[in-house]
Amino acid sequence: MRRFTGMIASAAVVLSVVTGCGGTTSPQPVATGATGATGAPGTPAPAAKKAVTLMLNWIPYGEHAPFYYGLEKGYFSDEGIDLTIQPGGGSGKTVQAVGGKQVTFGWADGPALINGISNGIPVKSVGSFLQVGPGSVEFFADKNFKTPADLKGKTIAMTAGDAVSQTFGAFLAANNMTIKDVNVVNIDPTGKLAALQAGKVDAILGFFHDQAPTIANTDTLKNDPELVKAFLR
Repeated sequence: MRRFTGMIASAAVVLSVVTGCGGTTSPQPVATGATGATGAPGTPAPAAKKAVTLMLNWIPYGEHAPFYYGLEKGYFSDEGIDLTIQPGGGSGKTVQAVGGKQVTFGWADGPALINGISNGIPVKSVGSFLQVGPGSVEFFADKNFKTPADLKGKTIAMTAGDAVSQTFGAFLAANNMTIKDVNVVNIDPTGKLAALQAGKVDAILGFFHDQAPTIANTDTLKNDPELVKAFLR
């Protein structure tokens, strides 16, 4: 596999559509933090922890490991946070969920964040995880694509609405092309690699490391800045 990268250098960030607390129930399993055990008889009860929900950009994969590690080690609990981690269904949906105050924090990709803000969604980036965006055009070496111009007339698979698809037009424009210069087909994210392996498409759009910014609702950022700081620590 080879790839063209640099589809707009946007970092993965923690999105704070800094909203109030509270989250939605998820049809998929979620990970929750411990609220702490009560002490021995006569000792004061531990202070109540604030319920916080984090929605990921996708179903859990390697990039999300630090959140689960922090949960297991009690780092969030030490900050007074009772954290619930929810899987996501794409960065765009995560941005919308944070903007709609369905979750407290979100983990999403830069282009999806920028697009959401431009459409009036009240979210802001409060932390950066990846310093360079992982968006790329991926293809097999035997295609012998040497420059982006070699993609002209080729069939490119993408998933409509995902982070990379939102910057593909800008990538083409930066290389003196337009979307009309390629044949774009929309494929479910689970089917893109299979389509590439079967030779049905010449290349796919995706994250070269597998698959994010963390976000919070602007009201959360305004009304509870200490919570945002605690979450980031």
